[in-house]
Amino acid sequence: MLDLRSLQLVQLDILSEFDSLCKKLGLRYSLAYGTLLGAVRHGGFIPWDDDVDVCMLRQDYDKLIKQAGDYLPSNYFLQSAYSDPNYPLDFAKLLLTDYNLSVVESKNLDITHGVFIDIFPIDACHNNRLVDWFDRLRVGAARILCFAAIDEQFESKFPRKQIRKLASLYTKRRGTQAIVAHIDAIRRKRNTPSNAYSYYYYTGDSPLKYEWDHRLPIALMNDLIEIEFEDRSFLCVRDYDAFLKSSYGDYMVLPPEEKRKPDHELSEVG
Repeated sequence: MLDLRSLQLVQLDILSEFDSLCKKLGLRYSLAYGTLLGAVRHGGFIPWDDDVDVCMLRQDYDKLIKQAGDYLPSNYFLQSAYSDPNYPLDFAKLLLTDYNLSVVESKNLDITHGVFIDIFPIDACHNNRLVDWFDRLRVGAARILCFAAIDEQFESKFPRKQIRKLASLYTKRRGTQAIVAHIDAIRRKRNTPSNAYSYYYYTGDSPLKYEWDHRLPIALMNDLIEIEFEDRSFLCVRDYDAFLKSSYGDYMVLPPEEKRKPDHELSEVG
């Protein structure tokens, strides 16, 4: 099992492979969320962070999904619902399969495992608040179905466990690939010139957790710079201040010590 710093260094190598792949394919991306925060505040990984996040405009993301397999070394795998049919998430991961590790939630799923970085697609959202709310409602419902196989393992309360089990049965019958394709179709249709804003962390989990005021201009992804991260440099949005304030508020303030811990629990598979 890798300790935290060893895990970070493996993820750094995966990020470098991703950067190289994007250069070969002419794709834009940005460091995102905790990884971008780490670059700005710490010059690299947040000391307690255990993952890497990047984001891409949908057109670049779709090209990556279609072409990555032709350029990656044999021990790398671009995981999505389209390349790994039982994978239950609506964003991609770049895996290094030399390591037989998984986050605990996915350990028992019949998918490819390894050390990974997360790759999030960026889509526009509708300018009409009501239409956008309905989009988020549909995406949220579909994501619940995608996650049902995971949630069923950890849910213990009645009747939620029974609901998760029924949802899981439906998902297994229809297939997560079809459900993710439905989510992607909802999001793709908003990528028009008239829709100029995006949720940079578009979970769609619940329209009740409404983030309308946290939208950012999608054009941020057209203005990129290089930023130092550990002993290397990667792309990020030039206006990283707006990006980080939208996600974290006063992002230079450290969280309380009790919250300085990894987000994931890793486990060996098999």
